[in-house]
Amino acid sequence: MADTMFDRRLERIASSWKAKSDKGEMPNALYDAIAEGSEGAYDKKVIRNLARVSRIVDDIGEIRKFSDFKADWRYSHSTFGLTDTCTICGQSPIVENCILKDDARGEEIVIGNKCVHRYMDIVDPQTGQALNEQEKIEFLRNEKKGAKDEYTRQQWMNEHPHIFAQLSEFEEFMQSDPELKRLHYSISKRMVSHGCPGPKSRRQWSMFIATAEASRTKWEQGEVDRKRMMRVRAERAEQKKRAFIATLKHNRLAWHEASEEWLEVTKDVQTNKWERETRLKVARRLKNGQNLSEALERFKKEMLIRTRLDDGDVICDDEDFMLLRRMLDNNRLNGWEQAFARSIMGRIAADSKVTPSQQEMVDRLRARDRNE
Repeated sequence: MADTMFDRRLERIASSWKAKSDKGEMPNALYDAIAEGSEGAYDKKVIRNLARVSRIVDDIGEIRKFSDFKADWRYSHSTFGLTDTCTICGQSPIVENCILKDDARGEEIVIGNKCVHRYMDIVDPQTGQALNEQEKIEFLRNEKKGAKDEYTRQQWMNEHPHIFAQLSEFEEFMQSDPELKRLHYSISKRMVSHGCPGPKSRRQWSMFIATAEASRTKWEQGEVDRKRMMRVRAERAEQKKRAFIATLKHNRLAWHEASEEWLEVTKDVQTNKWERETRLKVARRLKNGQNLSEALERFKKEMLIRTRLDDGDVICDDEDFMLLRRMLDNNRLNGWEQAFARSIMGRIAADSKVTPSQQEMVDRLRARDRNE
């Protein structure tokens, strides 16, 4: 009977302690007592503060030791950039926030990374083994980097919530400038691979987006002006093309008429084989609108002179010309000699040079003229 009453009294005491602990109504002296025996005021402060947020009374009403209730907390993850105060040492602000969780109660507290290094054990999430000091340092360094990267991503998305829409909206404008094109590519690539651009690209984008609307409006106006000028140049080119075609048609008609006139005028001129071929060559060049060489111009001039020899309107005071004219008029030349005489007379009247062999033939005709 007595034992039963004693057990019930202990249960009531334990229940009372636990209820007060859950409500945070434990006296400060109790927390001081828990921290007794630790070295240094800093360690005592840490123990007292952790005790205030921990389960310090077990189910039978006994006060738990620091090593016991400290083990209730496990490192969960890190966040970065959310300025807070360390729950157990009171340092404020802390930029890197390490989140500890009491799974049994579903409670979380925030402490700084220094306190995690100093007071908390960390278990490898993959192996379940406790990390040694060096492994803990490396683990928390990676966690900090990941938290910082995530903070940077969140900060970027908060500052630029419409980044994908803006990349689409300004894409055409940015493609028009090599530097902006590189920026557009860099931002797009980093958003896919990291969810956030690098520091340099972030600065460049902030500078770009500040004046993007005005810059694009100016570019669009420039595009309108450029396209208008392209249309004007195209219209001018078309006009020139039509004028050229019309001129070409007119010239071709004129060239054709000049060629036909040349052939008509010179058709009755007595010629040798070379002169016949050269006459046709001149006709082809005239028909194609090609310039005549100096030699062909001389030949053309000679041929036109020869067409007027029988009309008597070609006057030349050269002795050889007058000799050949007299012999032609007196019918003193045979067929070949008549053709030769007309050819030489044309050359002389056109101021062309007579070859030595031609001059020799003229001298023979002169000797014959004297003898007769």
